[in-house]
Amino acid sequence: MRYFIGLLLGIILIAGCSPSEPLTEEPEEIMEEEVTAAPGWFDERVYSSADTTAVYGYAMASASDSASAAELSVETALENLRFEIDRRADRVRSDLAENNGNEAYSSPTFIIQLRNAVQEINVDDAELRFGHEETETGVHIVYTRAALQRNQVYSLFTDLIADNQFIEQLTSDF
Repeated sequence: MRYFIGLLLGIILIAGCSPSEPLTEEPEEIMEEEVTAAPGWFDERVYSSADTTAVYGYAMASASDSASAAELSVETALENLRFEIDRRADRVRSDLAENNGNEAYSSPTFIIQLRNAVQEINVDDAELRFGHEETETGVHIVYTRAALQRNQVYSLFTDLIADNQFIEQLTSDF
């Protein structure tokens, strides 16, 4: 009888500690993909890029009226375009300095000349492409892609920097 009472108490103790509902895994919440009217060329993680034909700057801006959103988006896309041109030109300069051992391309004078040339480039001639959406709350979102053809970039640098080796390297590596 002692064993029976001990066994009975053990069963009651185990039953009291177990959950009353069966344990089942709850299904994971399925995240709904946000639907956006962003153009296929727009990726919010990419601000600038280049391919074999052109250099690009991207932007997205929002405002309560479409004109303000478009103005801000264009301004930002042009800044991002200039940034990409500067980044690629500096990579060419750095390659010339490191690989060719030419210290002239590491000098502060050339670096300042290059930065000034990039700032003087007229990006206002860039080809602009737009995307637009209006949210349910009346906010206008404007997507902009600014593009300059590579041959335009080369000719702009040729007018601003009188260094044939740099221009040749820029033309082949840009």
